[in-house]
Amino acid sequence: RRPASTFAAPHRTEIHEWWPSSEDRFAPGDLVLGFSRAINDRFISEWGLRHIALVPSVSSAARVTVCTGHAAKGAQAEDVYLLPWSKPALRRLDEQEPSALRLLYTMLTRASRRVHVPTTLLARMQ
Repeated sequence: RRPASTFAAPHRTEIHEWWPSSEDRFAPGDLVLGFSRAINDRFISEWGLRHIALVPSVSSAARVTVCTGHAAKGAQAEDVYLLPWSKPALRRLDEQEPSALRLLYTMLTRASRRVHVPTTLLARMQ
């Protein structure tokens, strides 16, 4: 197990603990990343989010982008929020499956300032 700081981007991205709640407010340009589209769809539905982008873009009409970690490759945002991973995905991470580790690294390095990580992922990163 590696310390959380080793997962951070080279530009010293801050890692914050986060648990999604409907009281959270996203700023324009924020990036919300889930492990799968099913997780993202459930998040969008439960929160009733509108005016979102489903792929990283420069659209000014989109308040926030919600996409998978795979779709976020090459994207950058000041604040990135990771959605909780499913139990099978967490199991893959616990087993240190290379593809799961690479995906987590990709997701964490999309932030230029802060990445907000759910407790379940943060515990596995430490």
